[in-house]
Amino acid sequence: MLQLPFFETYPQSLAWFKTIGPTWANRWHATEETRLLVDPQENLAIEALWLHPARREKLVVLSVGEHGIEGYVGSTMARLFCEQFLGQLNPENTGVVFVHAINPWGMSHYRRVNKNGVDLNRNFILNGSFNNNYNQGFSSLSSLLVPCKPIGNFELQYASLFFKIANSILKHGMATLTRVTLLGQYQQPRSIFFGGQSLQPESEFVVASIKKAMAEYQHILILDQHTGYGPRYQMGVVVPPTEPLSSAQLEEKFGYPYVVKGNQEEFYQINGDMVQAISDLGQGHPGAKIDFACSFEFGTYGDGLLARAKSLAAMILESQNYSYPAISQRSDQKVRQIFKELYFPSEPAWRQKALQDGYAAFKGILSAYQYI
Repeated sequence: MLQLPFFETYPQSLAWFKTIGPTWANRWHATEETRLLVDPQENLAIEALWLHPARREKLVVLSVGEHGIEGYVGSTMARLFCEQFLGQLNPENTGVVFVHAINPWGMSHYRRVNKNGVDLNRNFILNGSFNNNYNQGFSSLSSLLVPCKPIGNFELQYASLFFKIANSILKHGMATLTRVTLLGQYQQPRSIFFGGQSLQPESEFVVASIKKAMAEYQHILILDQHTGYGPRYQMGVVVPPTEPLSSAQLEEKFGYPYVVKGNQEEFYQINGDMVQAISDLGQGHPGAKIDFACSFEFGTYGDGLLARAKSLAAMILESQNYSYPAISQRSDQKVRQIFKELYFPSEPAWRQKALQDGYAAFKGILSAYQYI
């Protein structure tokens, strides 16, 4: 049985990240650090550590914390990778870059968005076409999705919101409500899944890092870490819709039971998705090949109707609570608690299964593409 404690605070995670270089530098030909300061007041920065081999042929890109609070599970998976697989890579021709907390402000503050309120995984629109009129279905549900008042009594507010969500499901159907909410929107900065109105500095850093990787390496694996959506006790390997192999073929290839494409039919559709944008960059680069790109998505509340409604309620309340702080400290704490459980479950059994799934997926993917 895998035994690995989960990081609970941003400083704890960052302190561990700082040990990777000193611990592993002697095994690799060279190390390199890149950094982007995103919040000078709190000294919060995106940190990337490169372990370069003697011959720069293969590269594993392991990124965490694009959705801040999700970085606690993500950084634990990075630690799992280091303990179980880093020593199996060939330092003669295979390198690794660890990107810690793509959204350090969100991770530090246990929020999903960055300091500007932007969901970075709806922000990777590399042609700069941020359309305010995109996803008009979101605007039509603004009374539900964009509450504009402080939270009073938590239980009453939660019950009222849950009733409204249930009515929307009956009226529009769960599939429509899921698509409208998760797709991304660009007109309501104080609401959920806001993709911004310009490319964020964090997104620019990721793009620059991937371009650097493609310029220096011939083969690349992208392994991004997320939590929140899907079955509670089964992590999903989510691949771009443009992945040429089917989900069933990938499951067989990896020996892993749950692979889905990021489309409406198998998972859900995202506009401005980071992994898709990276895949698109790879398509246009003649010197490097992205062998495979995916997100590990560790489901938390579950994927049933009730679980999805609970997830949406937690997200709406958290966004509302930040823009319009709750009247009482108790209500504020309740909102923070249900939001944290949505992206960082405390249940020991959930955490143990997450470690098992992460291990199995790492092993299957690294083996299938002959990185170990």
